[in-house]
Amino acid sequence: MTEAIEIQAVSETESRETLADSSPVELTAFSQLLEPMGIAPSLDYTTTNCLVYATTPSIESRAQIRFALNAPLVFRRGSEDEVRRLLRHWRAALSPTLDSSDEALFVSGFDDDESLKDLASEAPIIRLVNHLFARALDLDASDIHFEPSETSLDVRCRVDGIMTRIERLPLKVHTAVASRLKLMARLDIGEKRLPQDGRIDYKIGAKQLDMRVSTLPGVHGESIVLRILDRSDTAVELVELGMP
Repeated sequence: MTEAIEIQAVSETESRETLADSSPVELTAFSQLLEPMGIAPSLDYTTTNCLVYATTPSIESRAQIRFALNAPLVFRRGSEDEVRRLLRHWRAALSPTLDSSDEALFVSGFDDDESLKDLASEAPIIRLVNHLFARALDLDASDIHFEPSETSLDVRCRVDGIMTRIERLPLKVHTAVASRLKLMARLDIGEKRLPQDGRIDYKIGAKQLDMRVSTLPGVHGESIVLRILDRSDTAVELVELGMP
């Protein structure tokens, strides 16, 4: 039976009026609040304000979501598969874009470590990198490759042994993206002439990912490869190995 939890006490009339004026969930709220909790807006969220979960959120989590979204919300239980499909849908629907207001972030001339760290901590860069991670996870990719060329930064994933390009970005974002990845992997953010190896611990929804990071200097900038290991998939029962 579908479980529904009313999050805010409002009259039926007030609720209908508020829901009629509601707006789609914002990218920041989705990526930083809902997705890490394993909660997804329903497909008709703009008219119902319904959020779907597979694991019951705590009272504190529900209060935090209500405060952040500032709307009368209804929570309902769904299957893990439904929540996974909804999260995938909203990742694509809320795909971050780099508009003209972000142009100043991508100019050249970031040479010192502090400037590069500031660049890597800018919200548009964080959203972009997190979005690329989520897309790779949706594809069950084993690797993510960031490959700069003369005119662009290609992002490719290895899926079932086949390399597939998932994004082609302007070359001017390369410094920002590379700095973000190196900062997350605790590498020397200012070192661009020598190869480096590091590791990123990254959680998205209920998945805990272990990413091994390798950088390699090139003619057009550093190429970066992330090898993905999903820790939640590493536990195997003995019976699955054919052992009694």
